[in-house]
Amino acid sequence: MHAEGYDPEVIDRLCGGTGILRYPSRTFGAQELRTADPITQRLGAVRIRIAREAADDPDVRRVHLRWDGGAIELQPSKGLSIGPYTHRGWRPFWEPVVHGVLSPDREDLAGPVLVHGESVPGLRWIENFSGCIELLGLSNWGMPRTDGKTGRTLPLHGEAARIPVDSLSITAAGTMILVSSSFLLNSRWWMEDPLSGPWYRRGRSDWRITRTVLISTEHTCLQLVDSLENIGDLPAVPRWGYHLQLRAEAGSRLLIPSRTAEARSGEQDLPGDYQFWRPAGDPTVREERGYVHKGLPTAPGPFDTPVVQGSARYASGPSTRFTMPAAAYTLSWFSCGGAESLEFALPDTPRTSMMPSGWDGMGPEIGVDPLDHGGTIDPEINHPPVAPGGATRLYLRIEQGDDLS
Repeated sequence: MHAEGYDPEVIDRLCGGTGILRYPSRTFGAQELRTADPITQRLGAVRIRIAREAADDPDVRRVHLRWDGGAIELQPSKGLSIGPYTHRGWRPFWEPVVHGVLSPDREDLAGPVLVHGESVPGLRWIENFSGCIELLGLSNWGMPRTDGKTGRTLPLHGEAARIPVDSLSITAAGTMILVSSSFLLNSRWWMEDPLSGPWYRRGRSDWRITRTVLISTEHTCLQLVDSLENIGDLPAVPRWGYHLQLRAEAGSRLLIPSRTAEARSGEQDLPGDYQFWRPAGDPTVREERGYVHKGLPTAPGPFDTPVVQGSARYASGPSTRFTMPAAAYTLSWFSCGGAESLEFALPDTPRTSMMPSGWDGMGPEIGVDPLDHGGTIDPEINHPPVAPGGATRLYLRIEQGDDLS
């Protein structure tokens, strides 16, 4: 059986031609990715396992791919979010702070969370923060905001990383593993009767999102393309964003080149060590810092959108280099501590922490709009509308660097 659902243009540019599609492939349907008994099989040199983890909801399955020297986890119930990944000892991502994946049918994205005991709507996204690379948006990629037409709360980071995929195809070709899946993203789902069906099936379908992942089993390199196709009736700007949650350790640095940087809170004078991650002074108290970059040097990407490059550097090992879509809002994000704190709790269980482990990580947080809706963006980076039937393709690449500084 050969690959289904792949974007030939994406495959051609990622793989140097579409010949990879002649290799053995396996496609898994929606039910296999939600409710099937554990699936274990080999495809070429790749071992595939699809199964539920102990803390996951009953209708959640994770896809684990293993090869000689490496492994990656994919989360098909969450828009094929990228989970932990390792290759010959190199581990670029953080340890996800949520250990069990919540069913998309149980999500209440616009619901409230207690923040230090105060109820705040639209923050339930953190309840299912189990990934390492997650596509954010498209109704709203940043902090919660009020929909001006309906008065409803649009949730933190939107819904793209919360929608189950329709199917998933895996192809093994020599030293390459190719994975693809897609799903529909509906607008105005929050306006319809909850009894009419799962939230992600309500509303009107405006976008088809196809995620293509290319993994090298020879080199420490992971590439990802998200194709956002406008299937609506009018030109529209997809309000996308991304988290890249990278590993952090004392003395690690996050470097994103730019002409200027300022604190997310607005301060212009930055400390000399603002690029460094620091462990929490008190591991039970979460600390968060963010710095907004402007004047980003962009380069042509392999598709229709420009890219920006950066790196995470460590004292104890090789760096991680990343290539990401150029975004009008680009933030260096640092977080640490908070294990078992009551900073975040659910209203039904106000004395139970939503943070079983510390939020120790750093990475770029990017999107088309200001994270805090305050107007702070790079005016040199524009995001044009996508015409009906057209698409924008967003490219990311994660690879190991050679330097030790």
